[in-house]
Amino acid sequence: MGLIGTDRQHVILRNGCIARIRDLFENRNTDFIVDALVFPGNSGGPVILKPEIINIEGTKVNNKAALIGIIKSYIPYQDTAVSLQTKRPRIIFEDNTGLSLVEPVDHIFETIENYKKLKMIPTNINNNQQFQYILKK
Repeated sequence: MGLIGTDRQHVILRNGCIARIRDLFENRNTDFIVDALVFPGNSGGPVILKPEIINIEGTKVNNKAALIGIIKSYIPYQDTAVSLQTKRPRIIFEDNTGLSLVEPVDHIFETIENYKKLKMIPTNINNNQQFQYILKK
């Protein structure tokens, strides 16, 4: 986007909260949703559990920061404008909902370990820009 310059090389932190994690716990999805506004280019950024000084009575204090995942993408909202005359869709507007998909760090580690177990290495790229894999012996 051209926003990086010599005077703006600082980390930008945003707040958010976990919006939906039930699907991950019930094994219906491999990701979870956070209520945090992200933009294209933020994918791959860390999602960090921030330490808290206080806690709810009877619960454990979280006094360490922890990586809990990485941003996969934001979830868009689409609205379709329909022609009053023809009753057909004319244009689709897309906005950022402020919700984002996060790949959990456990799933990332599991994927890396599975990759190591298969001992697969990438070979040359074909015309479709896809990697072809061969097994190491």
